[in-house]
Amino acid sequence: MIGRIYKYILDYIRSKDFLTQKIWKLKIEKKVLPITYDLTSLVLKKSLDLYKKKQKKVFNNYLDMGCGQLAILGQYKKKIDPKTNVTSADIYHDFLENAQLNAEANNLKIEFIQTDMFKNIKDKYDLITFNPPYVPLSYKKKDIEYDKISFAGSEGTDAISFFLKSAKNYLNKDGLIFLGVNLFYIPKKVLFEIIDLYGFKKNEIIKKFPNKSIVVVISDNQ
Repeated sequence: MIGRIYKYILDYIRSKDFLTQKIWKLKIEKKVLPITYDLTSLVLKKSLDLYKKKQKKVFNNYLDMGCGQLAILGQYKKKIDPKTNVTSADIYHDFLENAQLNAEANNLKIEFIQTDMFKNIKDKYDLITFNPPYVPLSYKKKDIEYDKISFAGSEGTDAISFFLKSAKNYLNKDGLIFLGVNLFYIPKKVLFEIIDLYGFKKNEIIKKFPNKSIVVVISDNQ
């Protein structure tokens, strides 16, 4: 019961445009779905902020993989770093069309690509962020539209594995990946095993208490 109440309150907050605009500093022109971001998005936002504030690294080219209906991370990065070339990619045409409309409303120039993971990606990037679907299919109670934004196989790890299998080919030298995952669905041990399996180095973990999502900053281990 407590969990359901918490989810209801959280969904209510995330569906309110004025709160989204306050948190992300972006105008919401139109939505496809009521909820515009999740808990993992907030930790990815914190990661972008930390790397800008600490001037840890300059990202000239940034790929926002699985950008969703607003490309909220891509828009946010372009807003705080106007010189960064931002590409936002998603499998759903509806999301990309809506995201482009919102980017134009915020006067932000972003390239949009419809693709299933890296299938239509040609360039290499200094930074790739990915907020993957990580919910196991056992949580799926009914058929829903746009189910690829949430569900990823029996363990919730299919999309992460598929992404990491190819990701190195699209990273510039010394490039970074911000991989966001909610540990409610995927145990940290399992996540780290997948990252190790594909030969990535874990540079740091970024958290946002009491959020159960984390961002693992990874790079090519070669």
